[in-house]
Formats: sequence, C-alpha cells, structure tokens
Amino acid sequence: MIVSTTLQIVFRVFFDALAWSEEVSRYMLVWSTFLGATLAYKRSMHISVTFVRESFSQRVRKALRIARWFPRSSSSQWRSTLRWTTCRGSGNRFLPPCGFRCPSCTS
Repeated sequence: MIVSTTLQIVFRVFFDALAWSEEVSRYMLVWSTFLGATLAYKRSMHISVTFVRESFSQRVRKALRIARWFPRSSSSQWRSTLRWTTCRGSGNRFLPPCGFRCPSCTS
C-alpha cells in the first residue's frame, strides 16, 4: 500500500497520474482493515468491558461464552445467504477505472 501510494504521488507530481494506483490503495486499505480486525478478534485483542462478565462465577462465564456463539453463527449464515443472493443478481458489471468486466458468481 505504501509503494502504491508513493508511486501515485510521484507520478502525479512529475508525470501523468496512474489510473490504477488509487483503486489499488483503496482496496488494500479495506483489506488490511478487515484482516486486522479479524486477527484482533481471533486473538481477543479488541477493547471489551469485562466488569459485568467478571461478576459471574466461572461456570456461568463458560455457559455465556458457549451461548454467545448461537446468535453469531445464525447472523453469519444470514449475511452469507444475503451476499450470495446479491452476487448472483449483480450480473456482469463493467468497472470503468480498471477497464474490464467483473464476472458474476454464476458464470
């Protein structure tokens, strides 16, 4: 991402701007955000308020830890189904900045 952004600045100042560098930087930023959030979640590094949880006994905490996965998994299943439906209905769209068509999930 740093290389792409640096190239974008250098080419805008001294040459013609690169059409693809802004798009690449944007996608890299989005992907690094999602991957970083996923990694932080997996390692339990997100900020959390624990005073309520710590007021329960060890047995209740374990039951709550197990029970929290049911709404998460159903929510994940619902979002996956929604995304698949959206992807199938998107068709074969043209991406002007890249100059090519984005294939749909059905092709």
